[in-house]
Amino acid sequence: MYQNYKKSSLNLSSGVKKTLSSLLCAALISFSYATLPDTAVAQERNCILGFCLQEGTVGSNPEDFGRYPEGTDFISDSRADLDTVPNIIISLSYFLNNVLIPFLFAVALLLFLVNAARYFIIGGASEENRKKARNLAVYGIAAFVFLVSLWGIVNTVVSGLGIDSEESLCPDYLNGWCGNRGYTDPRAGLNLGGNGNSGDTGSGIGSSSSLVDGTTGNGTSIDELPSAIAELVFGDLTDTAGISFIPGDPRALGNTITIANGAACTSALTALALASDVETNQAAYLLYEQNNMLEWRNVTDTTSMQSVSYDGDTITNLMNNGATNLHLVHTHQKQNTEEAGLISLGYGPSASDMHRLCDTALLDVEHIVVDWNNVWRISQPTGTCPRRSDQTDNFPVIEAVYLLAETDPASRQQEYEDLINADFVPNQYETIFRSWQNQDFANMTSGEIRGLVAGLLGESDLTIEKLSHAGFCSSL
Repeated sequence: MYQNYKKSSLNLSSGVKKTLSSLLCAALISFSYATLPDTAVAQERNCILGFCLQEGTVGSNPEDFGRYPEGTDFISDSRADLDTVPNIIISLSYFLNNVLIPFLFAVALLLFLVNAARYFIIGGASEENRKKARNLAVYGIAAFVFLVSLWGIVNTVVSGLGIDSEESLCPDYLNGWCGNRGYTDPRAGLNLGGNGNSGDTGSGIGSSSSLVDGTTGNGTSIDELPSAIAELVFGDLTDTAGISFIPGDPRALGNTITIANGAACTSALTALALASDVETNQAAYLLYEQNNMLEWRNVTDTTSMQSVSYDGDTITNLMNNGATNLHLVHTHQKQNTEEAGLISLGYGPSASDMHRLCDTALLDVEHIVVDWNNVWRISQPTGTCPRRSDQTDNFPVIEAVYLLAETDPASRQQEYEDLINADFVPNQYETIFRSWQNQDFANMTSGEIRGLVAGLLGESDLTIEKLSHAGFCSSL
């Protein structure tokens, strides 16, 4: 009997080894296949095992120009180069956590359930069948143990290396599986997403979306922010928008809300306003006319709480295929103003949004910003681009005043005082802001406050309209 038990144990051990080896081989083959770049794409981009440096795009910062081939005029706000070792580790961990391990868990569960049924029901009359079923069911349990161990090891390695996984772009092959992450809404205790980090020592304000606790790393808590509006316009919570030309579909489709292609204008705007109110990540859609019908297309390529990039390939293809009356509609998130500590009724166009009007690929596209209450339309006369530097210098002032106009009246005056006293506001802008010290902002209407920059809008050849959902849709 001992010999039979020993032989059975050896067979079981051998079977477990074979099962684990098969699972490991499947993992490696699946990862290699999933990350294998398209040949044409690999020739244009520096790819290693499917992780590609984002060549063919130019950062919106002036120092980024010159790093790419001459004649490149694409603009993008890239958040991470995917060819660094930390990002390869992060991408591998995302693949394992969100795709491979859940799939293998399902396979292991199916293996266990099928053989449990074979042991108790289907093969109950045959001892040999029951024995085979029992062994395979044990293999399924062993696979569970192996997968849980692998899952724990991967996450322990990533966290142990001190890598901030929230700063990495969601890899292309996950098609949005990364989901929304990184920000917990203190009001509801819900994980609403984002791409936050703890910020550099001494500032405490993340370059993405999170504020560290005021007692950690010399960080600044929300209550200690010198000026909410200054943080949103000049600080680490500045909104940025760009356009990217990376082959393939928009990469952030899974991180944004879904709007049907043929959705009614007002219904879609209502959905976007809700997303602006409760979601962390910005969303971008192209509203256009084709065959006398209005259609929507998600063009969100990368996204976070205060940044978005539009998929230039999708926009260009639609224009080449006869789309007309194009409107680029994207959200501004309420949580960005809340993180700055601003009590606001809306969040109009940012300076970056105004800059995007002169992007080569977007010259024939009207720009629309949707917040949780309003629709903002930004337009310019034909032939405005390129702008002079004195015109673009007006953009931060316009953004700041529009934010002040949407601030709760009870806190407007204090927000204005905080703005002019913030030590990181550039002197040229502080001088302009201080010229309005005699204004009683608490008793002014939003329209009267926006009127303070009417002259700057004229100098910059810009028009900004504040509209209701119905008002915008009726103008199409």
